[in-house]
Amino acid sequence: ECKTSCASGIHADDPPEYQTPWSCTPSGGTCSADGEDCRSTKCCTDPVKKCYQKDQYWATCLPSCSRGVHADEPPQYQTPWTCNELGR
Repeated sequence: ECKTSCASGIHADDPPEYQTPWSCTPSGGTCSADGEDCRSTKCCTDPVKKCYQKDQYWATCLPSCSRGVHADEPPQYQTPWTCNELGR
């Protein structure tokens, strides 16, 4: 089950037969940190952010995304964002 946050240990709201300690390690490997390409992980270490795709070559973790050119990017990278959310 995907959760937006996790507390390690036993979760009282789990059915009794499943009340074993949670490790809170994302399934499928490590999530991406700020500034990293998240196309392969499709998750972010910061639970407030989501993995948004710019194009076929780049996606990164952002709190939100607006389609089109992002003026805060360096001029050589100012190409349109699709803002497709990549996630589990």
